[in-house]
Amino acid sequence: MSYPVFLNLCDKKVLVVGGGRIAERKIQHLLGECSQIVVVSGSFTKNIEKYASAHNNIVLIRRYFQEHDIDDVFIVFITTHDQSVNNDVAKLCIQKNILFNHAADVKQGSIRNGAILRRGDLNILIGTGGNRPAVSKWLKTVFADAIPKNIDNIMHEYDDLRRFARDTFDKSIDRENFIKKEFKKMIGEKRL
Repeated sequence: MSYPVFLNLCDKKVLVVGGGRIAERKIQHLLGECSQIVVVSGSFTKNIEKYASAHNNIVLIRRYFQEHDIDDVFIVFITTHDQSVNNDVAKLCIQKNILFNHAADVKQGSIRNGAILRRGDLNILIGTGGNRPAVSKWLKTVFADAIPKNIDNIMHEYDDLRRFARDTFDKSIDRENFIKKEFKKMIGEKRL
């Protein structure tokens, strides 16, 4: 079993072990998260090198993983093709109680990635146990088609409703009923 969460990576050090195609995808998803990204690998894809040139929060270390690389790290993404290196890094993460994603063996990691659908402030995480990325990507397109294009406006209007309700009603049940009623009007649905 896993518990889905969104991690705040601002001001956190993230380590990516490996410099290949899988590392590239992990880094691409981390770029907008304000994290400091340290990538340790004997070599890097051209795209990883481009990311590092374009973003000052990415540090590339061109050598193989060393145990001290894990010091002061919040989360680790293990992405090498060397299973013994992957297992050694995973063991260190477990010993030091550091969150980690093991790309080659998702069941071994303490976290799993999923497909993420973002529309303004809306974030939807789609997980299929870590072993079915094509299903997650397909579901992402299904949800993307179902979500109104103006969802960000709807959410901002909802924020206004909540603020008004907090300022107007003393009892939480009155606030809740007001918000439900007005939100139904706003979206034209009767399912709330």
